[in-house]
Amino acid sequence: MGGPFRQLLWTRRSLIMANIVTAKEIAKYLKLTESTIYKLASTGELPGFRIGKSWRFDMDEILKRIKEEKKSRAGQGSKGGSAPGMTTRGTRDES
Repeated sequence: MGGPFRQLLWTRRSLIMANIVTAKEIAKYLKLTESTIYKLASTGELPGFRIGKSWRFDMDEILKRIKEEKKSRAGQGSKGGSAPGMTTRGTRDES
């Protein structure tokens, strides 16, 4: 399957464009396993939503969360830059 597809989402006042992607696409982008993506999503560390049994993610929300994580780690003096809740090696950040 190709890259992220565009889906129209209606809000109360306006029409917005959202990049809705699968766990497989997020895993490839973040260079993590799909099982890690599912774990992060189920704990709320990675923003996503379920449609039936399938997880979907808004790429803009993922990128926003990564930026926020980088800012918070920079403020703590840490060299962050990885997925939320993850270290740069892809292992759980226990600190």
